[in-house]
Amino acid sequence: MRSAEQEFDSNEGARSSNAISQVFSSKNAFDKQYKVIIIGDSNCGKTAMLMRIAENKDPSRQVYEPTIGVDCRNRTFLHGEDNLRVRLQLWDTAGQERFRTLTTSYYRGTHCCVLVFDITNPESFYHLYQWIDQYNYYCEFPVKNIVIVGNKYDLEDQRRVSEMEIKQFCDSMECAYVPCSVKDNTGLDALVTTIIEKSIELENSVVGSTQPSKSGSQALFTMGGSDGLTSGDIKNINPLKLNVKKKERKCCQS
Repeated sequence: MRSAEQEFDSNEGARSSNAISQVFSSKNAFDKQYKVIIIGDSNCGKTAMLMRIAENKDPSRQVYEPTIGVDCRNRTFLHGEDNLRVRLQLWDTAGQERFRTLTTSYYRGTHCCVLVFDITNPESFYHLYQWIDQYNYYCEFPVKNIVIVGNKYDLEDQRRVSEMEIKQFCDSMECAYVPCSVKDNTGLDALVTTIIEKSIELENSVVGSTQPSKSGSQALFTMGGSDGLTSGDIKNINPLKLNVKKKERKCCQS
């Protein structure tokens, strides 16, 4: 999966960072935009995953502290044969229990949930049930897009969660599964592709559009700012209230 920035460099040649930022700060910098939340237990590599996807930072050269509350980054990718420009808002959340009441408020309006566990830590795998229940409760969309990600495949010799266990769980939950290693930068392209495809499916299901269109379609969330964009500031994200019809409850008839 190529980012729009990489495509810009290959087509136009090397330019200054200021020139690139100007191109991608216009209102036409993307065709679709989706909000993605990354959840899971602490120390599973969520922050490293966010920074690797959004800014291509090598985690082996970084020192990450546990996330307090939430963090947000964004990046535009080219998707499909038509090079659809898709902007992903990636939200990293704290895995500690004491931050749950804060982070759950950011579940609303998300198009896709990336649920991360550590294949060397079975507790993080056993807790997936709790995370799924929590997300299903707070996300208001009728279709729940949950992508389960097993991280740290570079530590295969320390694995404590088998592939059979993972497959059985994902099949039972009807969730897509993507194995990856943030450290080795493997599996992340497949993850981004899966996120975009599932987000487009959700948009088509809720909004009712039949095909992705570059001419523009109704976004499931809006982004604040005078130019209609955001630099990743949490304050600038405003979920769009959808009029989703709920089933009417009928009284029992004697």
